[in-house]
Order: sequence, then C-alpha cells, then structure tokens
Amino acid sequence: MKYVARRQMLKGLGLAGLTLALPGGVLAATSQELASEGLARLQEGKTAQALTALKEAAKLDPANAWVFNLLGRTYHLSGQPRLAVENFRLALRIDPADGYSRMMLDVLAQHPLPPAPAEKPIKSKRLSPLEEQARDELSAFAKTGKAASKRLLLIDPGHGGADKGVTGTTGLAEKDLTLEVASLLASELNAASGFRAMLTRQADYAVPLWARKAQADLFGAELMISLHCGASLPGYAGVEIYSHSGTASDPEANAVAELENGVLRFERVQPPVLTEPASQRGLLGAWRARSGERRGKELADALVIQLSPPAPLAPGHARQAPLGVLDGPRCPCMLIELGFLSNAQEEKALKGKDFQAALASSLAQGLTRILG
Repeated sequence: MKYVARRQMLKGLGLAGLTLALPGGVLAATSQELASEGLARLQEGKTAQALTALKEAAKLDPANAWVFNLLGRTYHLSGQPRLAVENFRLALRIDPADGYSRMMLDVLAQHPLPPAPAEKPIKSKRLSPLEEQARDELSAFAKTGKAASKRLLLIDPGHGGADKGVTGTTGLAEKDLTLEVASLLASELNAASGFRAMLTRQADYAVPLWARKAQADLFGAELMISLHCGASLPGYAGVEIYSHSGTASDPEANAVAELENGVLRFERVQPPVLTEPASQRGLLGAWRARSGERRGKELADALVIQLSPPAPLAPGHARQAPLGVLDGPRCPCMLIELGFLSNAQEEKALKGKDFQAALASSLAQGLTRILG
C-alpha cells in the first residue's frame, strides 16, 4: 500500500483511541499525536471530540503537562470551570514553568468555583500522591476564589529587555521608568476599593506586543493601559493620551505610532496561529473592534479632563493613532505618554522617586474617576 503520513492515518481514529492495523504490525496513536488532534478539534470549537482525544492522551502519558494544559482549556471553553482548574493545577505540578496554566488559574480565580457534584466513593481506586495534592489544592482554591466584583485593569509597562525605548540625555531609559510608574500605579489601584491591577511584565524582560494584548483577553480586563514616554521636537511637553484608530488624528500622533510600533524589530517569538470560532469573525468581530475603539476614545478624552499630573507635567491632548499594542484586545485600551524624555525639564522630574509616586497617584485618581 502507498505510504500515508502517520498523522493523517490517525486522524479521526485517534479520537476514539483506536489502533490502525498495517501489514507490518499495529500502529497505535501516541499521546503526542492524540494531543495534537485534540488541539485541532479545540481550535475548531469541537470540544467534545477534543476531550475524547485528550483524555486518551492523558491515559497514555500522565506526566505530559501539555496534555493537561489542553484539557484545562477545553473544559474552560465547555463551561466546566472546576475541571478546568483541576487540569491546569495538574499541568503546573508537572511543569511549574507553564505560564499559560498559571494565567488561566488567575482568570478562573476571579470567580468562586461551583460546588462539586456528589460522587460515590470508589473504594478500589487509590489516588496517587500527585492526585491527592491536586485534590487538596482544588478544595482550597474553591473556598478562596476571588470576588467577581473586582474590576481588573491591565497595566502594560512599555518596552523592556533589549528594547530600551527612548533614552534621555542623562541616561534615563523609558523601559525602566514605565516599569517603576506601572508598579506604583498598580499599588494605588489595588488599594482602591473595587479595582484590581495586574502588570504585563514585572521585571526588565521583553514581552512581544501580541503577548501583551493577549493578556487583556486572557485575564478578562476591563481596560488596558500601556505606559510610555515620548521623544519629540523641542517644545513638546506634558502627558499625552492615545486611543486606537486606523488613521492618526494628526502628524504628531502618526510619528508616535511609527516610533512605538518600531519595537516589532526586537520580537523573535511569533504569535500562535489559532482558528477563531465563527462567532469571533465577520460582522460580530468587526462590531466588537469598533465598539472597543469607540469606548477607548471616550475614556482617553475623559482622562485628559480629569488628570492633574504634578508640575512640570501638564495635561496634554487626547489623540488617536494606529498603535500596534492597542490593536486587537476586546477591552478598551489607551496608551499614556508620561511626558517627554527629550524635554530636559521633564526628564529631570521623572527621575525622582517622589515625583514618580505623585504621577502614579494622579493617574490612579484620574482612572478611578472616569471608570466610576
């Protein structure tokens, strides 16, 4: 018989855990092949078929963190948060570096888990130490789920790693300043009732633009705020607030977009190619994008009015530009230029720790006012 690729022969058969008989013997689906088939079905929105393949993969290889990661995603999409948490926990126990499972556990922690269904004890089955630890963690997790009333704001400290961003004449790097102010802003917002803030990065390392945007959807953020510092012609000063638009509102906004989008040259990791469900495409997807842009502009316009930054910074303008970091998330987004490092007076002020704290406090107050 003609040679047929192994993966193609197992497509479909692997979903039922079957084997394929060949003249040379029996060819069985491996855990990795079943996991790949499960991922394919998951991307097509066929969660029942994905679960069939992934459960079989877990039986074949109970130490494969990727399989349990995919099981967690599938259970989450099929509306079974308790089982999703259980599998994400198992994935993390096998591979503590599984960042996706850690992120999804944080997402699911924003809502208390539903009560576990009553089950008859199976005396003949003895849990492994790993299963016992996961069961105990799941029980504690269900009791301490974070309140759903907390409104999540995602704060993105611009640049990082090899990408320093703008550097002032005294050596102040944009990537360091944005991280400092973002950390202070997160503390201010977390201290305010009803809000919870998270950062897209917490140290000096590179995060691709697509990963920053993806976190907004993964965490279910209400608003994403990307912090930056400008560099422009002499005379420009103050805080500038941008929302996303396919067309820049003015030449200065277009120049800012070209500068900020230039970080793409530092990115070595490309975004995963995912098949979106039909509900995310077409008219509904376009409507969501327009709605997010409209809301982002409304919030940017409102923040300019409410913001009272410390001197010598002054409220600037609300502008629109085709900024890559703001293009894509379902939630409204804004980019805030925390002054201009090309302005000697502003750079000197921005280096001060007390000034950074005052700036973060003014931003937190402005954001809490416009969000109500």
